[in-house]
Amino acid sequence: MSKIIGIFTGKDLNRMKKDGGTGFWRARAHRIQHADYAIFVRNHRESWAAKDDHIDHGQVFMIAKVGGCDDAPNHNGRKIIKLSDYALLPNEAISKKAWSKLTGGQRYPVAYLRERL
Repeated sequence: MSKIIGIFTGKDLNRMKKDGGTGFWRARAHRIQHADYAIFVRNHRESWAAKDDHIDHGQVFMIAKVGGCDDAPNHNGRKIIKLSDYALLPNEAISKKAWSKLTGGQRYPVAYLRERL
């Protein structure tokens, strides 16, 4: 069974590449290191959030393989989750409201999920 990290983020792929991964999260390194994949769900609630890519708030937009984590420089106690491979997901109705569907709308932006078949 795959271990998956759900991430509710305002960052787009270009910002993640610039930052060296997705960050800057208060997350447990051992849980990140044991995760196989990360899924990314758009959060528009931050003033700096990417909004020009036509991704709706709460919509899943990318999946990636987790490539480990590092301590985030200049962000004490936070982690950067490194990504090894990724795929942008199509902008379709099934992708909408993903955060609510996956986590019940939890407020913490990192969720540890398990694949359900």
